[in-house]
Amino acid sequence: MRIALLAGFLLLFGCSGPPPTTVSDATVDAGPMTPTFSGSTVTGTGLWMTADLTQPNAPRVHVWGQQLGATFGYAFHVALKGSDVAVSEVVVEPALGADATSITGGTGTDRSFGAVRRGPAAGTTVIDTATLLASFTVTAAQAADVRLVIERAQVRRVDGTFVPLQVEGATLQFPGVLR
Repeated sequence: MRIALLAGFLLLFGCSGPPPTTVSDATVDAGPMTPTFSGSTVTGTGLWMTADLTQPNAPRVHVWGQQLGATFGYAFHVALKGSDVAVSEVVVEPALGADATSITGGTGTDRSFGAVRRGPAAGTTVIDTATLLASFTVTAAQAADVRLVIERAQVRRVDGTFVPLQVEGATLQFPGVLR
C-alpha cells in the first residue's frame, strides 16, 4: 500500500522519467523571445512610454504626451541603455497636425524626435489628453535588459516659453529561450 501511494505521488508530481535539464546543460537560443515591458505613466504634464509586445523579438515602443497644453513644438531623445539591441522604424506621429514639420535623428541606441508647427501663424495644437508623439521598434539578438530613458525633453509654446515636464522611463526585457 505504501509503495502504491509513493508511486502515485511521484507520478502526480512528475518525478518519474529522465532528470530535468539544468541551465548548465541548456544552450541559450535567440529564437522567439517574448519580451516584457514595465513603465509608468505620468500623473500631470509630461511624457512616458508604453509598448506593443505582440511581435516577439520586435516590440513597438510608443512615446506619449499629456497635459502639454497649447503646443507649438516638442523635442526629446530616447536612450536605450543595456545589451546589444537595435532600433528601427523610427516615426514621429502627427500629433501636431499633418501640416507640422517633424524630424528624427540619431544612430544606434540614441534616437531623437521632434515636431514643430510651420511658424507662429500656423498656431498651436492643444495636447491635453494622452497623445501619441513617436514610436520605434526594438530588436535584440540575445537575452537583454534594456532601460529606455527619455532625455532632453522640451515642449515649447508659440511665445517661446517652455513647459515644465515630468518624464518616465521604462524597462524592456528580452529573456533568452532555453532549448
